[in-house]
Amino acid sequence: MHDLKQEHTINDHELWSKVSRNLFILIAIILSVQMLIEIIMQGNMPELRNEDWYSLVLSIISIDIIAFPIFYVLMRNIPNSNTGIIKRMGTKNFVIASSMCLGLGFIGNIIGLIFNIIFTIIKGGKIVNPAIDMLQNGNPIFFIIYGVILAPIVEEIIFRKLLLDKIRRYGDLIAVLTSGIAFGLMHMNLHQFFYATALGIMFAYITIKTNTIRYSIAIHMLINLSATIMGLLLAKEEYVTYAIIFVLIYLTVLTAGICLLLINFKKIKFEVADVIILDKKKIIFNSWTMCYILICIIFVILNILN
Repeated sequence: MHDLKQEHTINDHELWSKVSRNLFILIAIILSVQMLIEIIMQGNMPELRNEDWYSLVLSIISIDIIAFPIFYVLMRNIPNSNTGIIKRMGTKNFVIASSMCLGLGFIGNIIGLIFNIIFTIIKGGKIVNPAIDMLQNGNPIFFIIYGVILAPIVEEIIFRKLLLDKIRRYGDLIAVLTSGIAFGLMHMNLHQFFYATALGIMFAYITIKTNTIRYSIAIHMLINLSATIMGLLLAKEEYVTYAIIFVLIYLTVLTAGICLLLINFKKIKFEVADVIILDKKKIIFNSWTMCYILICIIFVILNILN
């Protein structure tokens, strides 16, 4: 019996290594494609790099068209964990979950802003939020198509479907934290890391409790839409009245979400692992996991220095 457990554990160590390897391949492809396109554009059509749609098209090509399909194929060969039946959330719980995500995301955003301010003071310059900067200076139609529709679908499939389905066997807590942190790191900038990690953890928790990504996709879209609307209204002086009304509604929902988080925090429960993990260091600190973390941190630092 002991030998069987040992063999099963080794297989699960190998499974985790394959998953983390695929995550590394995902981020490596995204960065490689983006750098290749940047080199080509710089040498042939440098003026296009200043267009408001350029960054979004770069993301669509590198992530959605090239990296995501390859990652999907790689992950198909890894067996899924036991997930159970799909559970309906209901309108009331969906509204509660959405407000809690908004509250948690706000807390993460504040933490990211604090770090951003600290590093900006140290190196000089002005405070920049990449998402807000892109929204205010770019075409809102492009941002809505990508940020509100395409990105939430692809990101939820990657982190709350393909990734989460493979690692839930290690226990809900490890799976939720891994999904959230990997999601935050993939944004590769300090301001969005805390915000994306907080939301990624919440999205993962919603997914494991409902056994479907439909709710995390919907809430992800809703949050990105609210951020888009707020950014657009605040960017235009003629919409200041509407902006004030929207901000008041936003703050009301935000406050309710933070209160609900505090009230329900002790009710959070995680299922234990399906497998017996004899050496957690081999699961968490394997070489592929470290490679993924390292490459993301390097680009976070590069973004801070730029």
